[in-house]
Amino acid sequence: MNCVEWYAFYLVQVPLSGRELIDTGGQTVCSAGKVGSVINATGASLIRHEANTEKLIVRVERDVLERNCIQHLGHALRQPIGFQPSVTLDGTAGSRWTSLLRWIYESLALDEHCFDSPIMSAQVEQTVIATLLTCQPHNYTEELNGEERSIAPAFVKRIERYIEDNADQPITIIDLAEHAGVSSRSIFNGFRRFRNTSPMLYLKEVRMRRVNEELKRLTPAETTVTAVAYHWGFTHLGHFTTDYKRRFCESPSQTLAR
Repeated sequence: MNCVEWYAFYLVQVPLSGRELIDTGGQTVCSAGKVGSVINATGASLIRHEANTEKLIVRVERDVLERNCIQHLGHALRQPIGFQPSVTLDGTAGSRWTSLLRWIYESLALDEHCFDSPIMSAQVEQTVIATLLTCQPHNYTEELNGEERSIAPAFVKRIERYIEDNADQPITIIDLAEHAGVSSRSIFNGFRRFRNTSPMLYLKEVRMRRVNEELKRLTPAETTVTAVAYHWGFTHLGHFTTDYKRRFCESPSQTLAR
């Protein structure tokens, strides 16, 4: 178990084997398989990893990242760059990131001096930073998208707020469409384009996070895993337990017992 606090750089971590549980920025990330992580330059992170855990780590200097972001935005940063800590490696954006890392790795394997040229190393650095800024969501993503923005972010945010406020209630795609005043097709397209997920998977993630928070807050004397799962809409306990373990690297009963 390591408690890590970074101030001068960001870490992008891609799992190779094993798994680790990372508490960072008020969120818990289970990094294993097709889920990686970003540890931001501000705040503390608690990392718990298995003995056989191996990972590829990319260190990005904070000042270099911020200079690049400022250049693209055209103005100073209002606050530090904060990335979403969970990285979906098998999604469209995640595939771009892993493809870039694979190319760098394979190039170095063929010739360890291939990036020694100042011009070449600068180009690779710029590509890595640009890929990170465009592929991994952060607090400046919408602004960086510039011309790609449309009405979509507004109704996507409206739906996200609705889901956050009503996650313990039955919610269908029809409910979301009626609340946002757009078609269900627009909702699916908006979430795919701007959140790299679907609205129902977003709902599931919110509910899973609420279950985790409730199990951490309560004790076995106050509740049961079944009661908490049912309250947040998980009626198939077998599937719920499997998804929970994949998400948090431990069973729900282990969370409740801690």
